[in-house]
Amino acid sequence: AQRLKTIHDYFSNLIQLCKVTALSYEQPNFNRGVNGFNVIKAEGVLLLLAGLHNLTTTSYSPKTIKKTLTGTGTAGKEDVEKSVNEFLNLKLTFTTDHESDACGVAITNYKITKGQS
Repeated sequence: AQRLKTIHDYFSNLIQLCKVTALSYEQPNFNRGVNGFNVIKAEGVLLLLAGLHNLTTTSYSPKTIKKTLTGTGTAGKEDVEKSVNEFLNLKLTFTTDHESDACGVAITNYKITKGQS
């Protein structure tokens, strides 16, 4: 319960500080040995916050994100990172897959909502 409260408090503050209007996220992939129940609970906290703050919400499958970024739904992590850097016209070095995944979700949402996918 304390961990969920921490997630709630952190993202609630972030939403207010950054004036967030939308929440996009990658649908959980439970084939990777992740404790699915904990992921679902955390997702529930974020969706509750989205509702409380009137945010629009969109989720994307890993395959959709990969296809939108690279043109193929079976792209590897390196391909996703390369596509993120190309789209942003930067040379970022990601220290974790979570960082490149988060950028990938944001770019996917941008492309899909702007009709550029």
